[in-house]
Amino acid sequence: MGKKKPVPFSGHHVDNNKTEKPFDKFFVIQRISSNKETFETVSPFLVQRAIVSTIGEVNSVRKLRSGDLLVEVNSLKQAQQILKLKSFETVQINVTTHRTLNSCKGVITCGELFNDTMEQITQELKSEGVIHVRRINIRRDGKLVPTKHLILTFNSPKLPESIRAGYIKLPVKPFIPNPLRCFKCQRFGHSQSTCRGTLTCARCAVAGHESTGCTSDEKCANCKGGHTSFSRSCPKWKLEKEIVTTKVKKGISFPEARCLVQAQTPTEVKSYASALKTPLVTSMTQTKRVVILTTDTDSDPISDSPIAERSTKKFKKKRMPKAQQSLALKFSKQGSHLKDLKSKRSVALDLGKAGLATRDLASLFGNPSTSSELLEIHPSEDDVEDFQMSCELPATQLTGSPSAASICPPSDIISQDELNILVDQLPAPFILLGDFNGHSTLWGSDSTNSRGRQIEQFISDNCLCLLNNDEKTYFHEPTPTFHSLDLAICSPELLPMLNFAVGSDLCNSDHFPLIISPVDSSSVTSCPQTYIFQRADWAEFTRRAVITEAIISPDSITDAIQNVIDCIICAADATIPKRSPLPRKFRKPWWNEVCREAYKKQRKLWGIFRRYPTTVNLIAFKRARATARRVRRRSQRESWIKYISSITSTISSAQMWKKVKAANGIYTEFAFPILKTSTISHSSPSDIANVIGQTFAEFSSRDSYCPVFLAKKKQAERLNLQFRTRRHFPYNNDFQMFELKRALSPTRSTCPGPDGITYNMLRHLDESSLLHLLRLFNRVWNEQLFPVQWHEAIVIPILKPGKDPTEPTNYRPIALTSCLCKTFERMINVRLLYEIEKNECISPYQSGFRRGRSTIDNLIHLDSQIRNAFVRRNHLVSIFFDIEKAYDRTWRFGILRALFDMGLRGNLPIFIQKFLKNRFFRVRIGNEYSHRFNQNEGVPQGSVLSVTLFILHLSRILHVLPSSVSGTLYVDDLQISCQGSNMALMERQLQKAVNKLTTWCDENGHSLSPEKSRCVHFCRKRNIHPDPVIQIRGVDIPVVQEDHHLD
Repeated sequence: MGKKKPVPFSGHHVDNNKTEKPFDKFFVIQRISSNKETFETVSPFLVQRAIVSTIGEVNSVRKLRSGDLLVEVNSLKQAQQILKLKSFETVQINVTTHRTLNSCKGVITCGELFNDTMEQITQELKSEGVIHVRRINIRRDGKLVPTKHLILTFNSPKLPESIRAGYIKLPVKPFIPNPLRCFKCQRFGHSQSTCRGTLTCARCAVAGHESTGCTSDEKCANCKGGHTSFSRSCPKWKLEKEIVTTKVKKGISFPEARCLVQAQTPTEVKSYASALKTPLVTSMTQTKRVVILTTDTDSDPISDSPIAERSTKKFKKKRMPKAQQSLALKFSKQGSHLKDLKSKRSVALDLGKAGLATRDLASLFGNPSTSSELLEIHPSEDDVEDFQMSCELPATQLTGSPSAASICPPSDIISQDELNILVDQLPAPFILLGDFNGHSTLWGSDSTNSRGRQIEQFISDNCLCLLNNDEKTYFHEPTPTFHSLDLAICSPELLPMLNFAVGSDLCNSDHFPLIISPVDSSSVTSCPQTYIFQRADWAEFTRRAVITEAIISPDSITDAIQNVIDCIICAADATIPKRSPLPRKFRKPWWNEVCREAYKKQRKLWGIFRRYPTTVNLIAFKRARATARRVRRRSQRESWIKYISSITSTISSAQMWKKVKAANGIYTEFAFPILKTSTISHSSPSDIANVIGQTFAEFSSRDSYCPVFLAKKKQAERLNLQFRTRRHFPYNNDFQMFELKRALSPTRSTCPGPDGITYNMLRHLDESSLLHLLRLFNRVWNEQLFPVQWHEAIVIPILKPGKDPTEPTNYRPIALTSCLCKTFERMINVRLLYEIEKNECISPYQSGFRRGRSTIDNLIHLDSQIRNAFVRRNHLVSIFFDIEKAYDRTWRFGILRALFDMGLRGNLPIFIQKFLKNRFFRVRIGNEYSHRFNQNEGVPQGSVLSVTLFILHLSRILHVLPSSVSGTLYVDDLQISCQGSNMALMERQLQKAVNKLTTWCDENGHSLSPEKSRCVHFCRKRNIHPDPVIQIRGVDIPVVQEDHHLD
């Protein structure tokens, strides 16, 4: 019966999943030979018999590249037996355990183990199968800093999911090492000890010397890019890293991982259909119209611009010719119809009225908001718009996308007179682009047909110019041959101003794109170059940007400030890369490296087919195109799934709509249209900048004030305000380092001013440079001088929502001033606010930009009044005022007088006095700047001190209100309200308050707008009662049911 199995006692648990003791499974068998022979000359049958006869059947036996054998055993007993083998019959061998396959590495993260030594951790985790522990260190400022991440080596090839470190259960993640790179030849996949390549520099990729001391330009030996061979931004390094990651996570060999990764790497072709579905955005400075002219063609549709008018003249029904029948059959197989083929054939651009296009090419083509200065016209098979227009229909300027089209089937015959009549309807100068389906040796065909001779006659009769060269524009897939069918014809005055080129990629069509570009691209507006702070070398910047005593010691304050600017900008240019001046490229959110590689392979095979048009090369290109399309669709699907998964309860609406717009190719990029003044239209960027600058200057000029205020202003400014004093005031003391650091700490990364310095640069200065910068600020403070550079501002005009973009007055100025000056202003503003709050110079009902105040205070105050009126069954009438151009018309002398009345003397009011004088600005459109314009009145836009000075000046308006009317202010948002049971009495009180406000504005240079002001009547009474009638200068204030306050 055998030995009786032990039975567990009651309550005892039997562990059926007991794990066996780990053992080495992989062994390497080396042949011992004096001639260094391997198993290449040993019979595999001999090896198999020897292994089976001694240790039994094993899992696998494989031969390595070195000629040795790799054996995987099944059990501990086999592992012990194989180590005792000394020979295979007459072949002497040596058996050792494999160096890496019998163990694995994982990473754990535990801050509690930070203070334990590696020996202690190894000893404590020995029961978990850990045989070695190493801590991950990172380099910070040239020093190695230990982290809380540990690399554990286990004595088993299978990585555990978790381990226990005392009472803590820690998950184990697989350790993914960096790719192995040879320090000799710089290639990946082997080490220096086994390298058979030549010595190559890791910095410049030149053979023959090491990288130590090399000062040549950086170049990668692997990808030939502009970086070093050890850079982690190298695409080759990223590919190798992905291969290593795949090998570790999937537990496969390096060759298998490499094949798997490379099999997942194709890319997308951007079709011209998708390019044309996004409107062709050029700068709206162009004054031109678009005219689409087509003749018969077999190309795919290209334009998706809507056509507002259709032909009243219909084509007669005819029997479909055989060629057209075959074409219809071809399209029916693709799921399309012949009418889709007839919809849109070619494009011709009318570049404007006569006399406007001869010199200003920027106004002809506009300023493209894409990254290219080219105009590409290309047919694509993805558009399905259906429109037709007779050749006799005149070109019509349409709203939105003005265009006209003419579709003529191949069977129709167009007379020479019809073509000439159509050209007569086009305002010159113009360009005609399209598939004319005519062959002629004039534009590169091998022969001339009847249609080609007709086009030649058409060009000759109308004195037009042909832009084409001998490049082929059409690919006939059945035969595979190339032809010239697409033509570009223009007016004679445009010929010397245009370049013609044919694109090299079909992009899912059978026609190549025609590319028209200006000869002189200097007129095309580019974007200003900005620093890429994400790629900045801040350590090197700090080392270079050293402000010394010699820099700040010149006699002139202006020279000292300029020295500081030059020092910081020179360091930034050397350590911070800049973006391209070309307009930004907008990529689809699903475009990735896989799509890019597939597109690259498709382009490569297309280039091979263009050079060698054989059937084999055509098939290879089609396969690559199909692969790219499949990869693109998979990427789109995965991107969409990822986007849907990201929509949770925590995502903000701004982030969600940003992704939706990016997926649809909608980007908020504004282009300036033609600006219209009373006598002329302005289209070039420099003219637009000057017109808008002149408009902004008029807002702050003395002529914008009413005559009553001008008389008072002239009389008041005769008074000389003496701010100089010998008395000592605490607010005139020198500034300390803590004040400078406090001014820099809360700042955000805003756009730089005219000097190009940003807050990021100032925050990365070392202590010595900050100390000298502080001394320079104190020098400006004590010498009571204001640097010339700080008087200037760069103004970016922003269109007001819902306004006409052609009107210069509908733009809001966004001023960019020097960050150096704004830092100093922030230090001064803290002292100024303290004095204002201490002396209670601002009304408690002014909540704008004051510590502990916000819009909530004003809203709660109004809400309390409304609820109080409802409880008492009273009326409440509230008026929300709009103060016209409040910042630009602020009386500077009134601000200084308010400071004088506060009792401020010395450096603080003198700095503000200098700060307000001699202000000027320039308007920037793209990379074009306007002339210099003076800002005679008003507080400077974009400055820190301006808001404080403005609220100090405007807060006095609340003092004129009668006691029965309450009012609140948030900077320039003025609101007053009155409640009561008698509407007539309330009207008199409110009208009295409005009259006093109007008088105060007249005396201080401001103006209330009755059209933009609003009156709201809050009441819960059910009986009929009239709305209040309140007037500003005899104009009724509109009474509305609701209004946006402080939005």
